[in-house]
Amino acid sequence: MADQQIDFSHILQRFPIFQGLDDNALRSIYVDQQLTFRPGEELFHQSDPIQFVYLILSGSVRLEHRGGLDGLRLVHYLGPNEAIGRLELDTLEGQLGTATARSLTRVLAIDKRVLAQLRNTHPHLANQFDRSEVIGHLRASPYLSHLSDIEVKWLSDIVAIRTGGPDDVLFRQGQPGQSILLIRQGRVRIKHPHQPEQWASAGAVLGQRSAITGRRHLTTTTCDSICHYYDIPAEPLRNIARQHHQNLEEFLRSPIDVPAILAKEPLFQHLQPVERAHLAGYTMQLHYNQPHRTVARQNKNDSYYYVLVRGDAVATRVDPETGQSLPRALTPGTAFGEASLLLGDPAPETVETTSPTDWIRIHRQDFALFLAAHPHIHDRLTISYDVQKRLQNSERVFDWQEDGEVILCKKRRHWIVLLRNTAAFSALFMLLVGLDLLIDTVAPSPPPWWVQVLFVAFIPIPALVWLILDYSNDFHIVTSRRVAHQEKVIFFSEKRLSAPLDKIQDLQIKRSIWARTLGYGHLTIATAADAGHILFDYLPGASNIYELISDEMQRAKVGAIADNEETIRRQLQDRLHLGLEERLDSRALLENVAHKESKRSLTSRLPFNRLMGLQKQEGNTLVWRKHWWGLSGAVMMPSLTTTAIAIVMVLLALRVFSDFLSPGWSIVLGVLLFIGELVAAFWWWWSWTDWRNDLYIITDQRIEHIEQKPLFFDEERMVLSLERVQNVEFHKPSPLANLLDYGNVVIQTAAAEGRVVFSFVPEPDQVQADIFHRIENYREAQAALQQKQRKNDFADWLAAYHQIVQEERERESP
Repeated sequence: MADQQIDFSHILQRFPIFQGLDDNALRSIYVDQQLTFRPGEELFHQSDPIQFVYLILSGSVRLEHRGGLDGLRLVHYLGPNEAIGRLELDTLEGQLGTATARSLTRVLAIDKRVLAQLRNTHPHLANQFDRSEVIGHLRASPYLSHLSDIEVKWLSDIVAIRTGGPDDVLFRQGQPGQSILLIRQGRVRIKHPHQPEQWASAGAVLGQRSAITGRRHLTTTTCDSICHYYDIPAEPLRNIARQHHQNLEEFLRSPIDVPAILAKEPLFQHLQPVERAHLAGYTMQLHYNQPHRTVARQNKNDSYYYVLVRGDAVATRVDPETGQSLPRALTPGTAFGEASLLLGDPAPETVETTSPTDWIRIHRQDFALFLAAHPHIHDRLTISYDVQKRLQNSERVFDWQEDGEVILCKKRRHWIVLLRNTAAFSALFMLLVGLDLLIDTVAPSPPPWWVQVLFVAFIPIPALVWLILDYSNDFHIVTSRRVAHQEKVIFFSEKRLSAPLDKIQDLQIKRSIWARTLGYGHLTIATAADAGHILFDYLPGASNIYELISDEMQRAKVGAIADNEETIRRQLQDRLHLGLEERLDSRALLENVAHKESKRSLTSRLPFNRLMGLQKQEGNTLVWRKHWWGLSGAVMMPSLTTTAIAIVMVLLALRVFSDFLSPGWSIVLGVLLFIGELVAAFWWWWSWTDWRNDLYIITDQRIEHIEQKPLFFDEERMVLSLERVQNVEFHKPSPLANLLDYGNVVIQTAAAEGRVVFSFVPEPDQVQADIFHRIENYREAQAALQQKQRKNDFADWLAAYHQIVQEERERESP
């Protein structure tokens, strides 16, 4: 009982496997017993059931594995502050090897169930407890693909997990080869004194020839970005290499020459060799050890370009109309995913391995980083015609477009609208032309030609030009994320109403006989808001746009389902600690693409707006006040009153009124003017403070509208969640509003409050874009959270089942 009361936290904190735990968590770890082993005494024997994890306090332990048809023998030595017997805490296979004390050795024994519970309460530390994540990454390495499961597990226990910053040297030319490095994420630069520079990224191995042969490095390798990598000591790897003497060449070379593979791909064939070498630093190498692994899933949101390097796979496309499967075989050298890489399209087919396979793949964001570093390369990519055409459509057309948001349709109203709007002025033009011809014929002395032209064109021609320009500024827009209707009256007003695709509840088309004849219709796009439905009136090809919006909504739902299936698999893999399954990071690099400065960045075009605090950003919170023109209206009368009283007081002080007022009345008037000045100043302060207290706020989760009177008077605050927002409209209602760039933003909701109005807000188009951007981020975050919760619930049930089965097997085992 005494051992139960001992606080071992000061000892446990020395062990790397507990790094990241606070003092309370360390104190909660129950140490079962302290043990001492004499030289030659066994801690445990190979294949013994795993009951304890041992923490070495002092001494040295030899861990040896023997077995296999080929007499595999693996040896590893451990010392103080190292753990032994921790691999695969959930496994029923027993210990990997026999642990023998080499000297007098003191250890702490911790029941494996204690660590298993600690791992479940601190999931981010699971890799330190059972190395399932390291095992998964080693298994996914093409370089280590020929190793057995035991060898992979063995290496995982001696791997050091490291991180390097830009320009950190991993090893230098001439240094002895003491380890090999397996890059998990990041980009490294490799310099050889007599060869061009090379780059490598996730999945690549470095220094293997020097480590296996015991020679010195021929190159200098440096981190070109932040890098996560595994450091595998050379000696244990040499021991494994000796067991594979017939495959020793496998240990002396990298199995994938990324630049050579990229040179064979049509997409990159016109790049320079040095550019392809650099692209290798943005490319992930990966291995699937078992057949029937899904590489890509039809309709799943995908962002990869794949090249099959070794092995075989099959691609299957299910026809959405007939339901028939259309399979095709994939052989080494086959590439797919061009549209996913360049456009972010979902996978058009499901790809499954039929044998152990090696691949390279490039993530869309990593490729965007490569293009940012080489801006002139895009023109030399050999892009297919269909993708090239869609890329042109995906270029940013409007300032309010989100990153990756593609314009699917941009249509003006039907030409019948232009004909209707210009009919009167066209008729007037024809009438004036007729009158001019009549005057020219009848009059004995016709006016000069320039008078006739001015007579005919003075009114109708400018009016016709203005109407045509006004017609050309109005658009019905469908993007990959929203629908929008934009109207702009030149010099007068501007309006745009937008709604996210996932908020659309109903689509309805109305067409009269004339509409059917001329090929247009009126498409009403309804959301849950009581008002603010978006009307695409006089829409050419209304049926096609109806289908386009419906298909886009359905595609998003199907993609989400496919994403859910894949992420459930990954969650189960993590939750059940299936270490021998390949673990793949989504990207090769850790950097994010730098977003271009745009209107929605809240950078005001008018410095005066920033000086007056009309727009500001506090962390992730955006705050707006009403435009200064609204302030000028509020303070105009108190300002005039204050100024007038001040002028009278100055005149009174200069005795301008001495001829009309006695000294006594001058004093009385001065006192009254002073009181009036105080009242007017208070009036001015009240108006200013009332304006300053009115705020429009948007955060990552909600929208707030605050109306607050000065001092302790009335305050009105309206708060609504972003999930309630159905559509957002901005309106610049007048020529002055266009000139000074202010207007109203109307936020329609599905809740009882109906709508929230941001009136007199500066730069309302930017405000709408900011709100929509936050709505999009909120929607994605909520979807990810709900999906994670569903996965966790499902995984918890299976984990409980897994635990019950495991306990039952342990009870049945002798």
